[in-house]
Amino acid sequence: MATPEVPVGSVVYVVEAVIDSDVFEAYHGWIVSHVQQILELDNGSLFQTAEVFINTEEGSIQDGKRKISVHYRAVDKKALDTYFSQHADGMRKDGLERFGSKVSYSRRVLESAFRAKATPQSTTFGYVF
Repeated sequence: MATPEVPVGSVVYVVEAVIDSDVFEAYHGWIVSHVQQILELDNGSLFQTAEVFINTEEGSIQDGKRKISVHYRAVDKKALDTYFSQHADGMRKDGLERFGSKVSYSRRVLESAFRAKATPQSTTFGYVF
């Protein structure tokens, strides 16, 4: 059973990319190093982690386009604001120069309301380890 925890206020910056299939492999290769560059900004003080997700559900390739979503977990809201004010334009420019109109982006910021955590149960002994 999942146990709700106290609100943590985590901030996640989500970048959704819709990529023309003919540049997908190149984009996928580039995004790995791009994400690492973002994590290293300001000596790694802005973001804790990042995850890159590829949309693999049935029907996810439409009109010759594929989707990648990157979720950056910011240290806090202030760190994300620093990224936006000091780094975002330059980091975005790199992708635009490389891929132009072959990739379109949407972005959003999510703040956690609460975090739930699974509590593993032993089916053999009937109690939690």
